[in-house]
Amino acid sequence: VRSKQTNILGTEPQAWNSSAAVDRGNKDKPDLKRQLLKVRAGLMDEKVHKPSKHHTDEKIAENQKFVVSMTGQGPIGKLSGKWMNSVDERGLSKHCVAEHWPDWDTSHSCHTKDDVKHAQGVYEKQEARRRRMMRKSNTISNIEYISPQEAIANVNYALRERKVDFQELKEHFKREIKVEFPQASEERLQAMAQRLLNEKLMADEKIARFPVQMESFRPNVCLTSQDRRYKEYSHPGVFTWMESERRYGWSCCLNFDQESR
Repeated sequence: VRSKQTNILGTEPQAWNSSAAVDRGNKDKPDLKRQLLKVRAGLMDEKVHKPSKHHTDEKIAENQKFVVSMTGQGPIGKLSGKWMNSVDERGLSKHCVAEHWPDWDTSHSCHTKDDVKHAQGVYEKQEARRRRMMRKSNTISNIEYISPQEAIANVNYALRERKVDFQELKEHFKREIKVEFPQASEERLQAMAQRLLNEKLMADEKIARFPVQMESFRPNVCLTSQDRRYKEYSHPGVFTWMESERRYGWSCCLNFDQESR
């Protein structure tokens, strides 16, 4: 990265001056001696701003206390940049919150009698839980029960056996795909052959489960859900001779067809 004032110390070679005029004192050429004196006197140093009143140690501590009281997190950690309290090895929960309050437990060691007693109690609690979990259950049959490790091992063994059994078929698919895609890589050929093999195995399993293609074992709902209701029509009148129409008809609806509804 170059400064805006290039060659400020005059260490880099200067450009060749092609002018034939007599040098009567180049004003643009800096005076290195005077500049060195200014550097030693500190007149050319970068100006340092005074720290703000809001960034004092007291103000920062006050802000940390406020954030801790509002969020319940810190001050050890993201607020102060310290991830351990070298003074209190036990943590804040064993001592008072305020510094001016008297501590009821002034020990900072992790190997006191209370610590050993607490550690022994935790160990006994974990051992009791381990014995309870490892005890044989009367409701679970050890003969029929398969642990998760054994189940995963059985699945992996089945997959391994299927790969070994259908390896020749997979190689046959791979050769056919290589003829169709001569520029394909080895990884792509392996993936395409494996996909074709999986599709063939799924199709074989479907044919084994459903020998008839269009056969379904679901109940035929059309036989039970169809509507078997029917309408009956009747005439409240009589079918007789009408003098006005000079023909036979129904007296109720004046329909001339005897089989009408």
